[in-house]
Amino acid sequence: MKTNIFLTNRPSTNRQTGFDRCRSGWLPGLAILLFLCGAASSARASDPVGIYALIDKIVLSPDEGSPQTVQVWGVFSLAEGTGYAYAKPQRGYMFFTLNPEKPDVTRKEWADLKAMAGTRQCIGFATRYPKKRPTVRKADDLAKNPDIYPLGWGIRKMTDKEYGPVRALLDAAAATRSPESKSEKSKS
Repeated sequence: MKTNIFLTNRPSTNRQTGFDRCRSGWLPGLAILLFLCGAASSARASDPVGIYALIDKIVLSPDEGSPQTVQVWGVFSLAEGTGYAYAKPQRGYMFFTLNPEKPDVTRKEWADLKAMAGTRQCIGFATRYPKKRPTVRKADDLAKNPDIYPLGWGIRKMTDKEYGPVRALLDAAAATRSPESKSEKSKS
Protein backbone atom coordinates (compact mmCIF):
# COMPACT_ATOMS: atom_id res chain seq x y z
CA MET A 1 0.00 0.00 0.00
CA LYS A 2 1.45 3.30 -1.04
CA THR A 3 -0.35 5.78 1.23
CA ASN A 4 1.63 8.78 2.33
CA ILE A 5 0.70 9.25 5.98
CA PHE A 6 2.58 12.47 6.29
CA LEU A 7 0.42 14.38 3.79
CA THR A 8 -2.95 13.51 5.33
CA ASN A 9 -2.60 15.76 8.39
CA ARG A 10 -0.74 18.56 6.69
CA PRO A 11 -2.35 22.03 6.91
CA SER A 12 -3.67 23.52 3.70
CA THR A 13 -1.37 25.77 1.71
CA ASN A 14 -4.41 27.66 0.46
CA ARG A 15 -4.60 30.64 2.80
CA GLN A 16 -7.95 32.12 1.59
CA THR A 17 -10.34 33.35 4.23
CA GLY A 18 -14.09 32.69 4.08
CA PHE A 19 -14.64 36.16 2.59
CA ASP A 20 -12.11 35.53 -0.19
CA ARG A 21 -13.80 32.26 -1.13
CA CYS A 22 -17.25 33.91 -1.33
CA ARG A 23 -15.94 36.84 -3.31
CA SER A 24 -14.32 34.69 -5.93
CA GLY A 25 -16.85 31.84 -5.93
CA TRP A 26 -20.61 31.54 -6.19
CA LEU A 27 -21.73 34.69 -4.33
CA PRO A 28 -21.35 37.15 -7.25
CA GLY A 29 -23.12 34.73 -9.57
CA LEU A 30 -25.98 34.36 -7.08
CA ALA A 31 -26.26 38.14 -6.71
CA ILE A 32 -26.48 38.58 -10.49
CA LEU A 33 -29.06 35.81 -10.77
CA LEU A 34 -31.24 37.35 -8.04
CA PHE A 35 -30.99 40.77 -9.70
CA LEU A 36 -32.02 39.37 -13.09
CA CYS A 37 -34.97 37.47 -11.59
CA GLY A 38 -36.15 40.62 -9.85
CA ALA A 39 -35.78 42.69 -13.01
CA ALA A 40 -37.65 40.13 -15.09
CA SER A 41 -40.60 39.94 -12.72
CA SER A 42 -40.92 43.71 -12.44
CA ALA A 43 -40.56 44.22 -16.21
CA ARG A 44 -43.99 42.68 -16.85
CA ALA A 45 -46.00 45.75 -15.96
CA SER A 46 -49.23 44.80 -17.76
CA ASP A 47 -50.93 42.25 -19.95
CA PRO A 48 -50.53 43.50 -23.58
CA VAL A 49 -53.54 41.54 -24.90
CA GLY A 50 -56.45 43.79 -25.85
CA ILE A 51 -59.18 41.18 -26.36
CA TYR A 52 -59.68 37.69 -24.97
CA ALA A 53 -62.24 35.69 -26.92
CA LEU A 54 -63.99 32.39 -27.49
CA ILE A 55 -64.98 32.61 -31.14
CA ASP A 56 -68.12 30.90 -32.44
CA LYS A 57 -67.99 32.04 -36.07
CA ILE A 58 -66.41 34.52 -38.48
CA VAL A 59 -68.19 36.34 -41.30
CA LEU A 60 -65.85 37.88 -43.90
CA SER A 61 -67.25 40.50 -46.32
CA PRO A 62 -67.61 41.09 -49.22
CA ASP A 63 -65.86 37.77 -49.92
CA GLU A 64 -63.33 35.46 -48.27
CA GLY A 65 -60.70 36.03 -50.97
CA SER A 66 -60.24 39.73 -50.30
CA PRO A 67 -62.28 40.73 -47.23
CA GLN A 68 -62.72 44.36 -46.26
CA THR A 69 -64.66 43.73 -43.04
CA VAL A 70 -65.13 40.90 -40.57
CA GLN A 71 -67.75 40.04 -37.98
CA VAL A 72 -66.27 38.02 -35.13
CA TRP A 73 -69.04 36.24 -33.15
CA GLY A 74 -68.53 34.81 -29.68
CA VAL A 75 -67.78 35.84 -26.09
CA PHE A 76 -65.30 38.66 -25.48
CA SER A 77 -63.47 40.32 -22.61
CA LEU A 78 -61.85 43.65 -23.48
CA ALA A 79 -58.90 45.29 -21.73
CA GLU A 80 -59.68 48.26 -19.52
CA GLY A 81 -57.06 50.85 -18.70
CA THR A 82 -53.59 49.67 -17.77
CA GLY A 83 -52.33 46.62 -15.96
CA TYR A 84 -54.42 43.46 -15.82
CA ALA A 85 -57.99 44.85 -15.74
CA TYR A 86 -60.54 43.37 -18.16
CA ALA A 87 -64.24 44.08 -18.63
CA LYS A 88 -66.85 41.51 -17.73
CA PRO A 89 -67.21 39.03 -20.63
CA GLN A 90 -69.94 39.84 -23.15
CA ARG A 91 -71.60 37.66 -25.78
CA GLY A 92 -72.20 39.20 -29.19
CA TYR A 93 -70.06 40.16 -32.13
CA MET A 94 -67.28 42.56 -32.98
CA PHE A 95 -67.30 44.29 -36.36
CA PHE A 96 -63.93 45.31 -37.83
CA THR A 97 -62.60 46.91 -40.97
CA LEU A 98 -59.10 46.48 -42.34
CA ASN A 99 -56.33 48.23 -40.48
CA PRO A 100 -55.18 50.76 -43.14
CA GLU A 101 -51.59 50.68 -41.89
CA LYS A 102 -51.19 46.88 -42.43
CA PRO A 103 -54.05 45.40 -44.48
CA ASP A 104 -52.14 42.19 -45.36
CA VAL A 105 -51.30 41.48 -41.72
CA THR A 106 -54.93 42.18 -40.80
CA ARG A 107 -56.20 39.65 -43.35
CA LYS A 108 -53.74 37.03 -42.07
CA GLU A 109 -54.99 37.53 -38.52
CA TRP A 110 -58.58 37.25 -39.75
CA ALA A 111 -57.68 33.93 -41.39
CA ASP A 112 -56.22 32.78 -38.05
CA LEU A 113 -59.39 33.88 -36.24
CA LYS A 114 -61.48 31.94 -38.76
CA ALA A 115 -59.36 28.83 -38.12
CA MET A 116 -60.04 29.19 -34.37
CA ALA A 117 -63.80 29.68 -34.76
CA GLY A 118 -65.86 26.94 -33.17
CA THR A 119 -62.89 25.20 -31.52
CA ARG A 120 -63.74 26.40 -27.98
CA GLN A 121 -60.09 27.49 -27.70
CA CYS A 122 -59.68 30.72 -25.76
CA ILE A 123 -57.48 33.19 -27.63
CA GLY A 124 -55.99 36.61 -27.08
CA PHE A 125 -55.58 39.16 -29.84
CA ALA A 126 -55.33 42.89 -30.55
CA THR A 127 -53.47 45.50 -28.57
CA ARG A 128 -54.40 46.74 -25.14
CA TYR A 129 -53.90 50.35 -26.29
CA PRO A 130 -55.70 50.87 -29.64
CA LYS A 131 -56.34 54.33 -31.04
CA LYS A 132 -60.07 53.73 -30.52
CA ARG A 133 -61.44 51.03 -28.24
CA PRO A 134 -63.49 48.44 -30.19
CA THR A 135 -67.02 47.55 -29.13
CA VAL A 136 -68.87 44.30 -28.55
CA ARG A 137 -72.25 44.53 -30.28
CA LYS A 138 -75.40 42.65 -29.38
CA ALA A 139 -76.53 39.92 -31.77
CA ASP A 140 -79.47 42.00 -33.03
CA ASP A 141 -77.41 45.19 -33.64
CA LEU A 142 -76.95 46.20 -37.27
CA ALA A 143 -73.45 45.72 -38.70
CA LYS A 144 -72.54 49.32 -39.46
CA ASN A 145 -69.63 51.66 -38.62
CA PRO A 146 -66.96 48.98 -38.17
CA ASP A 147 -64.08 49.54 -35.77
CA ILE A 148 -60.55 49.55 -37.21
CA TYR A 149 -58.98 46.19 -36.43
CA PRO A 150 -56.50 46.78 -33.56
CA LEU A 151 -53.33 44.90 -34.50
CA GLY A 152 -51.22 43.86 -31.56
CA TRP A 153 -49.05 40.85 -30.76
CA GLY A 154 -50.76 38.45 -33.13
CA ILE A 155 -53.15 35.65 -32.15
CA ARG A 156 -52.33 33.81 -28.93
CA LYS A 157 -53.81 30.48 -27.88
CA MET A 158 -54.37 30.68 -24.15
CA THR A 159 -53.22 27.58 -22.29
CA ASP A 160 -53.52 28.90 -18.71
CA LYS A 161 -57.22 28.31 -18.00
CA GLU A 162 -56.88 29.79 -14.51
CA TYR A 163 -55.61 33.22 -15.60
CA GLY A 164 -58.25 35.77 -14.48
CA PRO A 165 -59.69 37.03 -17.78
CA VAL A 166 -59.48 33.58 -19.37
CA ARG A 167 -61.29 31.93 -16.43
CA ALA A 168 -64.00 34.62 -16.51
CA LEU A 169 -64.42 34.12 -20.25
CA LEU A 170 -64.75 30.33 -19.94
CA ASP A 171 -67.27 30.69 -17.10
CA ALA A 172 -69.32 33.24 -19.07
CA ALA A 173 -69.27 31.06 -22.18
CA ALA A 174 -70.54 28.10 -20.19
CA ALA A 175 -73.36 30.22 -18.73
CA THR A 176 -74.39 31.86 -22.03
CA ARG A 177 -74.38 29.80 -25.18
CA SER A 178 -74.76 31.38 -28.60
CA PRO A 179 -78.26 31.48 -30.16
CA GLU A 180 -77.10 28.99 -32.84
CA SER A 181 -75.97 26.41 -30.28
CA LYS A 182 -79.22 26.83 -28.30
CA SER A 183 -81.35 26.26 -31.39
CA GLU A 184 -79.21 23.27 -32.45
CA LYS A 185 -79.62 21.72 -29.01
CA SER A 186 -83.41 22.23 -29.03
CA LYS A 187 -83.66 20.54 -32.47
CA SER A 188 -82.04 17.34 -31.21
